[in-house]
Amino acid sequence: MLFMNIPSRSEFDQNHPVRTAVIKVASRCNLACTYCYIYEMADQSWRRQPQVIDTTTIEAIAKRLAEYAQYRSLSALIVVAHGGEPLLIGPERLAHFFTTISHGLDTVGCETHLGVQTNGTLLSMEAVQKLKSRKVHIGISLDGPPKVNDEHRVDKHGIGTSGAVLDGLSRLREATNSRPLLGGFLSYADISVPPIVQLDYFIELGAAQVDFLFPNFNHDTLPKEYRNGALGRWMIQLFNLWMDRSNQLEVRTFTVIMRLLLGGKFGYESFGAESQKTIAVEPDGTYHASDVLKSAYEGVTSTGMDVWHHEIREVESMPLIAATSSKAVSAANECLACPIFSVCGGGLVAHRYSKAQGFNRVSVYCEDIKLLVRHIMDRLKKELMGRPDVTVSVSSFSAYSHRV
Repeated sequence: MLFMNIPSRSEFDQNHPVRTAVIKVASRCNLACTYCYIYEMADQSWRRQPQVIDTTTIEAIAKRLAEYAQYRSLSALIVVAHGGEPLLIGPERLAHFFTTISHGLDTVGCETHLGVQTNGTLLSMEAVQKLKSRKVHIGISLDGPPKVNDEHRVDKHGIGTSGAVLDGLSRLREATNSRPLLGGFLSYADISVPPIVQLDYFIELGAAQVDFLFPNFNHDTLPKEYRNGALGRWMIQLFNLWMDRSNQLEVRTFTVIMRLLLGGKFGYESFGAESQKTIAVEPDGTYHASDVLKSAYEGVTSTGMDVWHHEIREVESMPLIAATSSKAVSAANECLACPIFSVCGGGLVAHRYSKAQGFNRVSVYCEDIKLLVRHIMDRLKKELMGRPDVTVSVSSFSAYSHRV
């Protein structure tokens, strides 16, 4: 079942090339986070995946990526090792993965930007050294101070994991003597925690970047007690605190929204009418769309294609893939007519789902997004007062609205 009941407007497809490949090198995890969209939600297809990727599949992926980079004349490609928990395959095999991928892309003159997204608990000194030698940028999932993080990010025995993460972070900094390999933190936006607690913690941690992710609810799963706008107001408080402090911490949601308001074109899958196209490859070599969609239903991300029989060019223009990059391809009509669509892009596609209407709905966080974007726009206008060379506008939505 491929992307049930979703609008598909091919005239809006910008035919962006794939710029990021997320490779699932492990299908299992050593944690049991209570909100995990892979293991705790609708799609349980991970159970049928190999536990770890094998050498033959790695080589096939490397070949397909190089083939695609040459076809699209790409000067650079981002390749991220993901999971599950990618470090479960072991430092040696993970190093082999990155070496194989880099070598394949080097042969066609495509620069490789390597990354790994990890829960941080398995960052041994050996793993850190292997990643350092291959210039792999490391993203770590951490939900804030130990008391906050350990509420949801627990191991198989229900024990909090912040201690292990901080140990891994310490080894990472010891090995690099700075932060050049630490790509940033992914953190769950928990509105029960005061925003100042979260912001202060990541500043004190010396983080360069953090992204606060909206909880992965849709129209069928959003808690009945949730009140529209609560998350938006929490994010507004966080934004005001962040703006009023002198620090080097980048909060991705805020910087992306500001860039889009100032005329930038590309956001990412959570914000912006356009974002860089991404494909995922599971350990068995099958091509998939963004795995956060797995919060909707079983098999939602499947393209029906794999690295053994299909080139990436066959996958890149599928509505399933285009929907998360050229957002107007799949957005609800109500979104296309909205004056902030160029900035919000309808929000994360996964948050639009319901069994009754598929993805043909506005986000469950529509009100929250409107509150946040409009607040940031008002704040920018005040901050930029007296700068006639800078325009804050969302008028570019009109390019979509007249074609609904």
